[in-house]
Amino acid sequence: MKKIKILKQEIQKWNWSVFGDINKQLKDAEEKVLQASINSDKNPMDLQLLNNLVTARGEPEVLSDKQREILQKNSRVNWIKEGASNSRFFHVNLKIRQAQNAIVELENKEGNIISNQNLIVETLIAHFEDKFKFQEGNFSPGIFQDIPKVITEEDNQIMDVIPSYEEIKRDVYELDPDSAPGPDGFAGWFYRYAWDIIGIELVDAIKYCWRGGFIPQGFNANFILLLPKVKNAKRT
Repeated sequence: MKKIKILKQEIQKWNWSVFGDINKQLKDAEEKVLQASINSDKNPMDLQLLNNLVTARGEPEVLSDKQREILQKNSRVNWIKEGASNSRFFHVNLKIRQAQNAIVELENKEGNIISNQNLIVETLIAHFEDKFKFQEGNFSPGIFQDIPKVITEEDNQIMDVIPSYEEIKRDVYELDPDSAPGPDGFAGWFYRYAWDIIGIELVDAIKYCWRGGFIPQGFNANFILLLPKVKNAKRT
């Protein structure tokens, strides 16, 4: 897990140094096209200026493709046909998802509506801490006598068997490559493309957890997203 965190940091540095800010690059490229058009209009017979205009026009197209791919992944629209060039469509879907998932106001215990984001955060944390806090309970060992035994000892042994390299690789490759990444920042496609590099160590880590019967803290971390069950919900 430490290696994956380090790798994520290095990839972020590499992405910024190699690709940079796509939006800024696109804006600069469009300004170059405008300037090249002005220069060519002033001297329409100059072939060099015309070539500069043609070259300048190609750069925004390449950057637009990159921007569209980023918007498509962020909007999580997997059913759009390959080759669709409507980047506005992805941008709108991304904005809609953000608006739907945002909690702009909430009703607290006293029945007051709060819209301050810091107060909303504090209210939600207090609610779930109270909901899931430890509580003493009475346990009767005899309760298991009324539960039918449907799993045989052989079934238990099969479920406890440490998965093989092939089984783990198959399950990893069955991950949705375009699904939302976890806290480590890597989606399913990363593990496919980098399997030759990280496969053996990933399998060893999974087997280690399986043998010990525990998962190290942070290994199974995830994001919790609060989704309203009804439209315009305001209560926790």
